[in-house]
Amino acid sequence: MDLLLKLVFFTIEFMAMVMLSLASFRLQIRYSLHKVFTIALVSSIVSIYIREILNESTFALIPTFVSEIVMLVVLFRLPILFSF
Repeated sequence: MDLLLKLVFFTIEFMAMVMLSLASFRLQIRYSLHKVFTIALVSSIVSIYIREILNESTFALIPTFVSEIVMLVVLFRLPILFSF
């Protein structure tokens, strides 16, 4: 139950972060909410796995951002510059 609750709140947090990064480059958010949700869900799963299962809370930030950057580039077909 604790992991499910963390998954929900981490997904909301990562959705806000992805939407902020897309809005900063003035990319469309309206018709791509399913992509934003997918990126947020994958990032939150990676973060929870590293923090809770592997017990490496200090190193959880790097793989989470790497997974987010890769998903942004792949799903939105953007150059690597727009994903940072």
